[in-house]
Amino acid sequence: MHSTRSTSAPLLLAALLFTACGVFVGDGDAVTEEREISSFSRVASTSTVDVEITVDDGRAEALTLTCDGNLLDDIDTYVAGDTLRIETENGVSLRPRARCVAEVRARHLEVVDVSGSGDLLVLGRAPELAELRTSGSGEIIADDLAAPVVEAMSSGSGDVVLRGEAVDVTLESSGSGAIVAADLAAEAVHAESTGSGGISLFASVLVYARASGSGDIIVFGDPENRDVESSGSGDVIIR
Repeated sequence: MHSTRSTSAPLLLAALLFTACGVFVGDGDAVTEEREISSFSRVASTSTVDVEITVDDGRAEALTLTCDGNLLDDIDTYVAGDTLRIETENGVSLRPRARCVAEVRARHLEVVDVSGSGDLLVLGRAPELAELRTSGSGEIIADDLAAPVVEAMSSGSGDVVLRGEAVDVTLESSGSGAIVAADLAAEAVHAESTGSGGISLFASVLVYARASGSGDIIVFGDPENRDVESSGSGDVIIR
């Protein structure tokens, strides 16, 4: 008589160890579920989940979440005040094997804030989106901004990519993440880079640029009014 060794035992042990350390590993089976949400105008993501937002003022808010089936219960989606929050519990880290994405439909969208590792993408025109912030490793991409005043900040390693048009724009990079706004046609831009992340921008009338870190600020649009200064290893470059 001989004994057989189960190949699932090491996997089970590894899963238990991960769980004990607060790390939950996905099973690889993608499952999609619809979740009820109330009205909101801001989105804050602190998790590993990617977020894709479409603005449609003619339809009700909606959220569809896709992830490993065994991880869905560990992802919280709820509205607090006027903010839709997408997050995991404190001390819990997810290791998905399937792609985790929250597909969101918003009637109004004014602010997006990323402090996790998941990326956030705003698809299509966003006429009211005026403030975009990332402080984690997640990237923000906005395809078609149209608000007259726009502010974008990156204080982590995540990039911010902006397209569309605006009148007055403020860009601040204090980490290693870059702000790519050369395709955001603006009249006046105030840009400050204090970290290693660079900034590219388009200004047709006025630019105020300060580079005090190692990141460059690259200015397109040939604005007539220029107030630029470099005090670090990064340069302000007019193209």
